[in-house]
Amino acid sequence: MRLDRLFRALVIVASVSLLASCSDSDSKSAISKDEFLTKANARCAEFNEAIAAAEAAAGPAPTEEQVIEFINDVIVPGLGATMDDIRGCGFPAGDEELLDGLMDETAVALDALAEDPTSIFSGEDPFVSINQRLGDYGLTVCADS
Repeated sequence: MRLDRLFRALVIVASVSLLASCSDSDSKSAISKDEFLTKANARCAEFNEAIAAAEAAAGPAPTEEQVIEFINDVIVPGLGATMDDIRGCGFPAGDEELLDGLMDETAVALDALAEDPTSIFSGEDPFVSINQRLGDYGLTVCADS
């Protein structure tokens, strides 16, 4: 069923886009790439578990209304907060421009989705390119969820 595939695509979008969060004790000083990847991929694994629980609760064939509710209640606020956390971590030296650009692109795509959650049913997935580049960078758990 088309809605089921779309719901699963939303799960992937959320998993890929919700990279990581840093605790308040983390410094904004440059983080090593290995440390950044470890933290981000671990957070994505945790988020994937939460998304799997939400997907199970929706059942095997969520309605369009359930998908829209998932976007409005889970993806939009969760991704927005996580984007703020990620930026708060700082990025590995030399990768700031790349990662900041990916965060900006994700924020633009998220804003568009928040403005029109029904666009997920008819438009091209704006996260595909972002997800590919996240995976290329090494955020494999996030990109392959």
